Amino acid sequence: MNQELHRTSHVVIYIKTKYPRMDVKKYDVVKIGPRIYLYAINVQGNLQRHMIYRGDLSAINQLAVCKRSLDQNIQDAIVKLGYL
Repeated sequence: MNQELHRTSHVVIYIKTKYPRMDVKKYDVVKIGPRIYLYAINVQGNLQRHMIYRGDLSAINQLAVCKRSLDQNIQDAIVKLGYL
């Protein structure tokens, strides 16, 4: 997965390709200030929010540490949501 992440819509596509089991209609990625949140409906039907990244999205493309942090936070959120 060597796609560039510059916008929250790119993060949605990234999650969709990496975790195809998650329905695109049940989650959205929102940037509020420097934080990027994943809003999603869990398997019980409740709305939950998880902070998946803090900072500039362009840094993810240049620093492997930031990319690993984003991947780990997304995976942790998806596990808490019950999709893994």
